[in-house]
Amino acid sequence: MARSIKSKALADLRARRNGLSAVSRTEEYEAKEEDVYEKVDESEYQKLVDRRREREDFVVDDGALNIPLLQILLHDLHSSLLTIS
Repeated sequence: MARSIKSKALADLRARRNGLSAVSRTEEYEAKEEDVYEKVDESEYQKLVDRRREREDFVVDDGALNIPLLQILLHDLHSSLLTIS
């Protein structure tokens, strides 16, 4: 059974390559349209946001600016500018 499906597919491919098929695969394809986003009103949206914030993996600014890293980046930038001049 799988062999006949494969044979049919190969014969179909040969026909398409040789221009013997009147319809291309892209013309046969039918896209299914569905909503990507859910439409919610303001109160439902706020509930959704609140639930997301209650999760443990929700990241909130911890107040740390990572100043040592910032200093290193600024130093490297300054050094680069000095070598260019």
